[in-house]
Parts: sequence; C-alpha cells; structure tokens
Amino acid sequence: SSGGAADSAGTVPAVDVNMGPNATNAMNAAAAKIDELESWIKIASAPTEINGMCDAASEHLENEHQGLQKVLALDVEWDTKKNRQGMVIKSERTALIPIGYEDSIDGHISALIFQVSRLQKLPDRLAALLRDQDITFVGAGVSGDLKKIGRDFDCGRFVSKTNFVNLGSFA
Repeated sequence: SSGGAADSAGTVPAVDVNMGPNATNAMNAAAAKIDELESWIKIASAPTEINGMCDAASEHLENEHQGLQKVLALDVEWDTKKNRQGMVIKSERTALIPIGYEDSIDGHISALIFQVSRLQKLPDRLAALLRDQDITFVGAGVSGDLKKIGRDFDCGRFVSKTNFVNLGSFA
C-alpha cells in the first residue's frame, strides 16, 4: 500500500510527489522571501556580535539621518511564570531586545534581535546606544521596556535618561 501508511517494521515507504510548475514557483518564491528576510534580520547573542551590530546601527543613523531625528523601534521580550488562575507570579529576566530602524536608502526596515538572557550585563555598545541622547526609542510600552532593561541589567540610572515615545495609545 502507499500513501504513507507504516509497514509492520514501522517504516513509512517513500512517496514520489510530483509538484507541478505552480507549486515549484510557489516554493521558489517562498525561498526568495526567506533570503530577503535574512538580509535585513540580524540575530546576535555573543557580546562581540551585539557590539558590532550596535556600532553598525549607530553608524547608519549618523550617516543616513544627518539633520534628521534619529529613531529606533525598541521592544523587550521575557518569560513569565503564572499561577493556575493565569496571574503572573514572576517575571523572568529580559530574554530578547529587538531593535528596528528604516534604511533611508531603500526604505527597508532592518531588525536587530539581541539574545541577552544569558548575559549578566549589557554589552558596552548596546548600553551606549540606549543612553545616546540623540536617539529616540519608540514602541508600545517602551517606557516599561526601558525600565525592565534597567532592572535586569542594573543600568536603570542611564536608561532612565533615554529619550522615548510610547506608541501604546496608537495601537
């Protein structure tokens, strides 16, 4: 028999699937989209990688936004523990810090995703980016996100001076 049923040995026979030209075109288009996404989404977890990406973002803002407002989108992600009623009983440390900005040359949005859950302190260049008084950070609840970063990485003193605009009321 065919169609994926397992035989007595528990193995599933191979099924030859002939994809027509439409399915092949759809798969090629999906692969191209993934390649495009990979070109503007960068993920880093090592402090040296994070520092390098922050330097590149700072340089981009400096070069591409001369005389313009420097704006970065900021979000923070972390896990929570909940009781049986669904109430949060514990917030874990910051796990991810996504930062986004528009590339003024081609209009694409670049996304930097920093995996910081294993770090005891923020990498130097990320800390410098967050305290840069020439940058405004935007996001839904961004003030709370900045406070969370400050608590988790013992840097509340400089994060409290960060420029931000909460966009939650626009959501």
